[in-house]
Amino acid sequence: ITAKPGSAADAAATIAIANNYEAKWIVADGYYFGGPFQQRVKASGHNLLSIDDDASSRHYSSDIIVNQNISAPALDYSARETYTEMLLGTRYALLRRDFLHPPRSTCSSPPTATNILVTLGGGNAMGVIETVVDAILLSSLDDLHVIILLSASHPGLPTMLEKIAASPVTIDFVKDTTRVADHMRWAHIAISAGGGTSWELAYFGIPTLLIVAAENQRSSVDELVARGAVAYLGSIEDLTVATVLQELEKLCHDWPRRQHMAGALYDLVDGLGAHRVAVRLLGMRSGVADFPNAGLQETG
Repeated sequence: ITAKPGSAADAAATIAIANNYEAKWIVADGYYFGGPFQQRVKASGHNLLSIDDDASSRHYSSDIIVNQNISAPALDYSARETYTEMLLGTRYALLRRDFLHPPRSTCSSPPTATNILVTLGGGNAMGVIETVVDAILLSSLDDLHVIILLSASHPGLPTMLEKIAASPVTIDFVKDTTRVADHMRWAHIAISAGGGTSWELAYFGIPTLLIVAAENQRSSVDELVARGAVAYLGSIEDLTVATVLQELEKLCHDWPRRQHMAGALYDLVDGLGAHRVAVRLLGMRSGVADFPNAGLQETG
């Protein structure tokens, strides 16, 4: 679709494609798909599921709204149709299959954490990855092994490789990986932005140092901090080497705190979120008989 996202032309093109494939549902995920887009889709006779995270639409016409964030239940979704079903909170966290198979382990981390995963998304606003690397290179922690997930086109990669050449810390830059779940299973601690990755890390119970990389992440990060489930490094524009260094070393040495974090995170995301959403989608308004697996029951 070449039309402007969320525009009337986009809605018309989306509806035409759905008609061509005899689709039962249209799923909209993005900030462009507000009230007017939803109204056009519904007027066409299609079922609509909207993935949302900020309750910013003036009115919701969707059949189902999914907001997987921990702060979702506190948002105001009152401007919606009477038929709209709300699936809110980490109970509906949408995890990919590779996070679920093999199942997560409950193994505890060692007294001092040594495996550090850095996952800050595809971008690098404000040079945040470089800030984290500078902090790690100053650390007095022994036997650190750090994996940093980043894009192969990251502009600062050559400079960072030069910096770590003479360092005793083992830092591996993993570019454009498709094995994020495997890296999370390996980690004792993560440094992450506060987006959807938070719920992936929570599923594995990985104690995390979180950074607010966008304002829409703040309410969820605040809630996680209030529960003692994560440590907060600050917003992306305020991040400093000193803060990262101090908080990382404290958490690596604080086994009881990491155990508390792991338990709190583990309880938030059980891995059944996508199943719960799928059961609602397959069984709602489209005729359960059309879907041979729609009778699956939740098992946890």
